[in-house]
Amino acid sequence: MQSYIENKKQANHRAEGMGGVEGEECGVVVGSRERELISRSNKKILCGGSMNDQLEANKRIVCEWNDLAINQRKPEEAVSKYLGPHYRQHNPGSADGPESFIGTVKRFAQTYPDFRIESKRIIAEGNYVVLHSHLIRKPGDRGMAVVDIFRLENGKIVEHWDVVQEVPETSANNNTMF
Repeated sequence: MQSYIENKKQANHRAEGMGGVEGEECGVVVGSRERELISRSNKKILCGGSMNDQLEANKRIVCEWNDLAINQRKPEEAVSKYLGPHYRQHNPGSADGPESFIGTVKRFAQTYPDFRIESKRIIAEGNYVVLHSHLIRKPGDRGMAVVDIFRLENGKIVEHWDVVQEVPETSANNNTMF
């Protein structure tokens, strides 16, 4: 598995739109050396780096949050590392605050022990990061198309919206949802 930094270099040529990158770099677990570099660069960015640096840092935060909480099944660690002091949730099935998020991930993992999320696109603008993903509940599942919108403050996730759609068996066109 490639590190975030290696993946990022390969994905740079696929940049699309305002700060958008298409690729799978969000599901990558970084090593301790990369974590140290990321940590140092986040401090620099949050203390006055360029807007592009801030967009990249916000995308990295959301990617790491998603991987740690969902794919690694460590929602408590993700909350302590990436969530701000107040977490506002716009999904009508979830309450505000970290406890609801942790409970949701744990219940989902109990119901679907093999579930995973594959990030397809990530776009950042200002304090917002949009993540387009494929949620697969079990082997052989067509899955669900998911769009998560995150708002960050001071390098922490403070607000979340999502839209989820089942991947249908048939489609009126030959395009995929991803």
